[in-house]
Amino acid sequence: MLLSSTTFFGQKNNLQEGKAHQKTLKINTVNINFDEAIKLFSKEYSLNENYSYTKLYSTIDERGFHHDKFQQFYNNIKIEFGTVITHSNNEGVYFINGELYNTNDLSITPTVSKQQAFNNALQSVNAQKYMWEDIEQSRLMDKKMPEGELVVFPNVTLEVNHLAYKYDIYSINPVARLEVYVDAHSGEILFSNPIIKHADKINASNEVKKPFSKLNASELLIQGTAATRYSGSRHQCPDKDNLKQTLSSQTLTTCYL
Repeated sequence: MLLSSTTFFGQKNNLQEGKAHQKTLKINTVNINFDEAIKLFSKEYSLNENYSYTKLYSTIDERGFHHDKFQQFYNNIKIEFGTVITHSNNEGVYFINGELYNTNDLSITPTVSKQQAFNNALQSVNAQKYMWEDIEQSRLMDKKMPEGELVVFPNVTLEVNHLAYKYDIYSINPVARLEVYVDAHSGEILFSNPIIKHADKINASNEVKKPFSKLNASELLIQGTAATRYSGSRHQCPDKDNLKQTLSSQTLTTCYL
């Protein structure tokens, strides 16, 4: 069997400094199935037999080639960001890419309770009111108090893997939705991922070339056509004097062209 591999930027599986963890593998043989291909790919990360993979989705391109994405698990615990994609034709898998994480030495028995971790997450969010505290809103949005999910959280920046609780926290005062990761051994807040993005905040300055304060109103406001419930299709002109717009009759000006 002929194989060739390529590595990309970053740290490897166990997040050792200077080693890549995003990889590709070209398979120059036929009749290789998903399991066999992923097993070959996992050798690039020195993974043991305690890892498993669950298919997330499949797509077929215009050529009829199949592309299947899999989620990585360690002892049945999901590894955040650990995914692999197989590419196959009628002769089997011919190419595979992804980034996996080596957590062979990670302790998977929490020493912090789920309730304590949840309390720490709430303290970090520090909202006045949460979605599950409003019965009507909770019913409409189908949101309950988060139970928390035990996951492996790879921190590439610090070059370490953490056992963590992941909470999906939705607040209504202020309006926010965050994925909060809490270390299951120390209780430390590892990371907060804002699911709801706010245009008046810069969350990653490295990704923003021009500070928000220097943007012109014309750069922020985009006109367009929207389907209204009672007035058909109407051209929409956001109010330049009110940048915090919502799609309601009170805050959105409608221009009839």
